[in-house]
Amino acid sequence: MTPVQGDSEQDRLDALATLQILNSERLPEYDDLVETLATIFDAPMAFISIVGKDDLWFKAKIGIDVDGTPRKGTFCDQAILSRELMVVPNALEDPRFRDTSLVAGPPYTRFYAGLPLCLDGTHILGTLCVVDTKPRQPSETQLRQLQRMGSIVLGLMKSHRAQSETQSALRATEEQQRLAMRKSDLLEEITAVSGVGGWEVDIDTDTVT
Repeated sequence: MTPVQGDSEQDRLDALATLQILNSERLPEYDDLVETLATIFDAPMAFISIVGKDDLWFKAKIGIDVDGTPRKGTFCDQAILSRELMVVPNALEDPRFRDTSLVAGPPYTRFYAGLPLCLDGTHILGTLCVVDTKPRQPSETQLRQLQRMGSIVLGLMKSHRAQSETQSALRATEEQQRLAMRKSDLLEEITAVSGVGGWEVDIDTDTVT
């Protein structure tokens, strides 16, 4: 496992806030992707988790009833500590997870494979995961497919980022226009009250307005 270098948790959370994907609109493209992933692994559960400060939020999911879960003790909390694919063939044999509630209790997780999602080359924002209630050893082909689908997720996230940046730019432009109109209205009011006038001179036509 290659640990993430030079990335504080606060920096990661700041990058997540900038992306504005946490609790964003659910889209069919993400849903179709996790459903396909579950089919490839013949597994009951697959999801895209966005890792917040204290909770995981599922951008897309199949086989899971809840929209999120507390972050502490989850597989994804460990998966984001590295840039590499994390595979747990049997959670009962892994000291990191065997005593956690997700393994000892529902959904009785045994197998987990999670790919960290890093959009900017620095900050890991979540994971693309597949989960089973029985131990298993995935094939190399299945793991390659997981990594390829992770690239698709990153493409969707880049599209989300571009849309967010465009919307932010539009909001900034609209705010500047409102401020300009407010200043213009204020100037007109001051002129009307004070009786002070202004002149414009067109140099080309020597016209005074």
